[in-house]
Amino acid sequence: MIMRKLKIINRFNGKVVFKSKTTCIKLCVEAAIKANADLRGADLSGADLSGADLRGADLKGVNLSDADLSGVNLWGADLRGANLWGTDLRGTDLSGANLWGVKINKKQKGIITEALKSENPDET
Repeated sequence: MIMRKLKIINRFNGKVVFKSKTTCIKLCVEAAIKANADLRGADLSGADLSGADLRGADLKGVNLSDADLSGVNLWGADLRGANLWGTDLRGTDLSGANLWGVKINKKQKGIITEALKSENPDET
C-alpha cells in the first residue's frame, strides 16, 4: 500500500480542514473524526467511504454526492443539510442520525424510509 498525503477541503472556502498521510480517503476521514476536526462543509463527493466508522461525526453541510457509504456506521452523526444526492446508502446505519434538510433522490428516500421502519416498527 502506498502512503500519500490526503487533504479534506472545505467546499465553500477552499481551505484544508484536515490532512493525513495514509493510504485512502476513508482512513483520512476516520482520522479526522477521531481528531475532532471540523468537517462541516467538507467536500467528500465521490469518495469511497464504504465500511467507514463515522459514528457521531459532525457532517453538517458536507458534500457526499455520489460517495459510496455502503455499510457505513453513521449512528448519531449530524448530517443536517448534507448533500447525499446519488450516494450509495445500502446497509448504512442511520440510527440516531440527524437528517434534517438532507438532499436525497427518490431511491434513497425509499432506502432511508425502510431503514427507519425496521428500527421503529411501531412508528409510521
